[in-house]
Amino acid sequence: MCQTQNEEPLYMVQDLTQFEMQQEQIALLCLLSLAEKNIKSGRVVSPDELRNSLRNLINND
Repeated sequence: MCQTQNEEPLYMVQDLTQFEMQQEQIALLCLLSLAEKNIKSGRVVSPDELRNSLRNLINND
C-alpha cells in the first residue's frame, strides 16, 4: 500500500512476508550479477574441478 500526500508518494506499507520475499529476490539478483561478472572475467571452473575441490574439503575435515 502506498500512502500519498499531495499526490506524491509519502511511504509504503508492506507486510512481513512481502518484505522478506523482496529481500530474497534482491539477494538472488545480486548473486546473478556476481556470477555474470565472474564468467565475463574468466573466473570459472569445470564441473570436475568443482567436484574435486569439494571432495578435498570434505576429506580434510
